Amino acid sequence: MDAVSSTRRASWWPVLLLLAIALAVRSWIVVRTEVAARDSVGFIVTALRFEHEPFVSVLRTSQQPPGYPLAILATSWPIRAVSGGPTPENMALAAQIASCLFGVLLVVPMVGFGTEIIDRRFGLASAALFQCLPAWVRFTSDGLSEAMFLFFIAVGLWAAARSFRTGSAWSFLETGLAAGMAFLTRPEGAELAGAVAVVIVGAACLARVSWTSSTVSMASLAIGFLILAGPFVVATGRITNKPTGRFLLGDPTAEKSFFGKADRPPVLLAAWWQDAGDPNRNRTLWATQTLLTETAASSRQFGLLLSLIGLAVWHRRIRNSAGGAVLIVLSAAHAILLIRMTSSVGYLSERHTALIVLTGCFPATLGLMEVVDWLCRRSGGVLRVSPVLATLVLVAAAAAMPSLAKPLHGNRAGHRAAGQWLAKHAPGEAGIRDPFCWGRYYSGRDFTDSAADDPDLQYVIVELSDNQHSRLPLLTEARAKAAAGELVYHWPESKPVEKASVAVYRWVRPPANPTASRPSPPAGGGE
Repeated sequence: MDAVSSTRRASWWPVLLLLAIALAVRSWIVVRTEVAARDSVGFIVTALRFEHEPFVSVLRTSQQPPGYPLAILATSWPIRAVSGGPTPENMALAAQIASCLFGVLLVVPMVGFGTEIIDRRFGLASAALFQCLPAWVRFTSDGLSEAMFLFFIAVGLWAAARSFRTGSAWSFLETGLAAGMAFLTRPEGAELAGAVAVVIVGAACLARVSWTSSTVSMASLAIGFLILAGPFVVATGRITNKPTGRFLLGDPTAEKSFFGKADRPPVLLAAWWQDAGDPNRNRTLWATQTLLTETAASSRQFGLLLSLIGLAVWHRRIRNSAGGAVLIVLSAAHAILLIRMTSSVGYLSERHTALIVLTGCFPATLGLMEVVDWLCRRSGGVLRVSPVLATLVLVAAAAAMPSLAKPLHGNRAGHRAAGQWLAKHAPGEAGIRDPFCWGRYYSGRDFTDSAADDPDLQYVIVELSDNQHSRLPLLTEARAKAAAGELVYHWPESKPVEKASVAVYRWVRPPANPTASRPSPPAGGGE
């Protein structure tokens, strides 16, 4: 008994070590963050709405699923208990901490799923490989929903693999619950339930299990998913509130993304149809090539190559074929969805590849193990698999450090400074026009805004540097008002305005009839 207990404890040491490293790296990123991601502002505002407005009303009117905002709200309570009421700083910290927690805990279900379909070494290497991808370490340390989404996807994959191995209805119920939580974080979470359902039906068609057993499994999966997803759909009257999702589902009231209105080169970490060069090019072909390009970039190129090697040997190395099939079906379904979205909307961000990168880590790890096995065989026994595999993972982690060393959104410090200046100098009745969101957020206006929608006095924030956000919908209006306004603040304050990166302009609406406001000439007509 003692020997068994010692073995079990020893088997958890690598997992605990990986968790500790993931936590340390993300903590380092958080403390060196200049501003949270621009999208985090919307999540934070929604989180605070849940605290002060009727729950169902927020569900219906928000453009975001409720999962991540509620996680931010829960995380903010202990932080606010120490630091006081909600402030831009402590709510941004809460958003990042919530994301970090899910990003760190993602290690556990990835190890669990890998153990189910091959073995524990494979699970550990897969989880470690994901933690070596700098883009995703940064994304899952930022105020974004990806970490929470990926965590529940991984939990669902783990539960699904266990379900097919044991045939337990309770495990299929757990899979449905995980898919429901993923759906409440991002609508793509429904794909997990769909992928498991496809494999259940496929197993029955291939006579791997009886139709009676498949029916029970399908019912358990559906119940688990609907317990969480059903109330949201009933409350909102739709599958998703996200504009792009509604557009893809054929909602006539949903507009295409405003990203189609660009007039300058693209922002980083994204691809745009209008930059493809040839307007007559096949959009589906462009979308497919764009997906491959963005996936390769977010997996640091080598991840995509290793995935292809792993897929080539997948069928003979996977011991839990049904669990592995869920991974393949889920990846393929999401790739098809992204190609359709990209060809329809004309835009694909690196963040959109999150699910493919997560699922791709498993065949990539298998590809890496295949390469290591080959090297060890060629060495004539000099090299051993586990040490070589661990060394390569450490090399990948070291290669990621230069990218992780950069402060998160360090080039947006001026927006935070502009917001803090506005908090002190902008009257409460004045409006703030901020296409970038950060300045308005750090001014505190997203918490208590008493200004009218379009007041006569407005403060406008613009960038004077090469930072590109040219597709933001308010940018044209902000530039026009800045050109007609008065410069009142620039950052850095210590440098001349010609070298500033961010500026604040004071704009006053001109009179409707300019001639009526001109002063009358002096009596006697002057000269």
